[in-house]
Amino acid sequence: MQKPGGLLSVEAQVAYLAAKGVGFALMDEAAAMQYLQYHNNYFKLTAYRKNYQKHPGGAKAGQYVRLEFAHLVDLATIDMEWRYQIMQMALDIEHHAKLQILRLLEAKGADAYDIVAAYRASLSENDRRILDDELQRNRGNVYCGALAEKYAQRLPVWVFLELVSFGKLLSFYRFVAETYHQRAMKNMFYCLLDCKTLRNAAAHNSCLLNDLSAGGARRVNADVAQALAAIEALPKTFRRQKLGCERLRQLVTLLYAHRAIVTSDSLHQREAERLQALSARMHAHDDYYSEQDLIRTSFAFLGVVIDNWYALR
Repeated sequence: MQKPGGLLSVEAQVAYLAAKGVGFALMDEAAAMQYLQYHNNYFKLTAYRKNYQKHPGGAKAGQYVRLEFAHLVDLATIDMEWRYQIMQMALDIEHHAKLQILRLLEAKGADAYDIVAAYRASLSENDRRILDDELQRNRGNVYCGALAEKYAQRLPVWVFLELVSFGKLLSFYRFVAETYHQRAMKNMFYCLLDCKTLRNAAAHNSCLLNDLSAGGARRVNADVAQALAAIEALPKTFRRQKLGCERLRQLVTLLYAHRAIVTSDSLHQREAERLQALSARMHAHDDYYSEQDLIRTSFAFLGVVIDNWYALR
């Protein structure tokens, strides 16, 4: 018998899923137990059940509708591939956001030391303390400690950008945009906030596709909305419906931001190849989701965006 608060054995986990209506026709129970023991944990895998409906009544009341264990495995794999993709694109975006700042400051003839001092002075006392603590911690960092130590008394902007976190980088990005009245950068700042949120979720191995109906309070960025509206294959009603899901909204915002801020053609081509491969992977088992409109249409939405923004050359 299972002890209160104890971990369920993989046998018990599979038995519980079967009782909830999860099928094992595509992956039998023995293979499912092997998977749960060596490839993924029960809690993480079963999070994707949120994308499936339950029978409202009758003999199967409370059981999932047409949900196979193999479907959960497929969704978990696609989710993992999206997390890897997000991390790579977020690194590109962060790097090119720094380059954009440096290009602007050079064009404006800004003093490399004064702009950092002005930013620090613009912060509240609490935010200034947080920034100083962050910079101080870097003095013991094996990768950037020498830089932090050398410029401890006065930081030039090119060093500052290498020492701060993504969050502080975005704060500085906004400060520079406002200082020099850069409307496009101000708009991009809000896209970058979504990129940071998504990057953090991916870095912490959080599930991304486990609830494709999840709404959100934030509206899509106007620039992103305009770019999506230009895609003929995305009717207005369908587009608005999918952007009502916070997770999908953040994903397409990341795709837009990379396209808008990264200036390297080779990086765009690399990401196009990876995204096209990811799109193909999403559709590798379309038969699994032929009767699951939420998943099927969400994958279709992402696939159309990828085809239009990241076409192979």
